[in-house]
Amino acid sequence: MHVYHNFFVLASSLLGTALALYWLCHGEVQTPELVVCVIMYVLTGLGMEVGFHRYFTHKSFKAHPIVRAALAIFGSMAAQTSPRFWVAVHRYHHAIVISQKTFTLLYLTSKASNNY
Repeated sequence: MHVYHNFFVLASSLLGTALALYWLCHGEVQTPELVVCVIMYVLTGLGMEVGFHRYFTHKSFKAHPIVRAALAIFGSMAAQTSPRFWVAVHRYHHAIVISQKTFTLLYLTSKASNNY
């Protein structure tokens, strides 16, 4: 089921982009559409970077419940799964990266100390 969801999101994104470029080239896109596009881009970007990443994953700051809800909604509008799933996967990613960096650092330190 997850594969079909990913395919649908990718296909609809590509189709939407193709239609937008077609309409832009044929003069059917007006200023209000461009303004809404920029606003949505900024809101979903804030939802992902500030909301999903900095707030929900790393707990970098405290937020009012209304701000929390807005960040979750805006992040979800970016079509990158639910906040709970995204946070779990991202925390797992950090655990793997940190353990790999630690292993590499220990390995390089031991190699350097053996050379002297």
